[in-house]
Amino acid sequence: MPGDDRCHRKLQLRLMAADQPRIARRMAGIEAFQTLRTALIYASQNQQLNVIPATSASPKEGKTRVATNLGNVMASAGERVILIDCDLRRPSVHRFFKADRGQKGLTNYLAERNSRIEEFIRPGPQTNLSLIY
Repeated sequence: MPGDDRCHRKLQLRLMAADQPRIARRMAGIEAFQTLRTALIYASQNQQLNVIPATSASPKEGKTRVATNLGNVMASAGERVILIDCDLRRPSVHRFFKADRGQKGLTNYLAERNSRIEEFIRPGPQTNLSLIY
């Protein structure tokens, strides 16, 4: 009924039916990254993968999205992951994880000759995921 929609908005209620397409898209995205993780494990013949780069020739092709989502999926599966943002011109991993702007990152590590990499590793939002911004 037309009045129902107005009533739901006024009471700030969200219908489950309205959220289902968004949830379905999110679940499909998670499943896609889980499939990618499985394919990488299979392709490596079950040997440990030490480095998985996410790279492209052009900006805004989804490198950060792929790296962060794959890192999250691998960490949630029990793999220990250090996600390093190596984009020195336009770093963006810190924005994805809503990190403080003043944190030292990869550029600081490279510039400080006597620094240790452990000083720059930050805990991620979940177990097994660490970050270097």
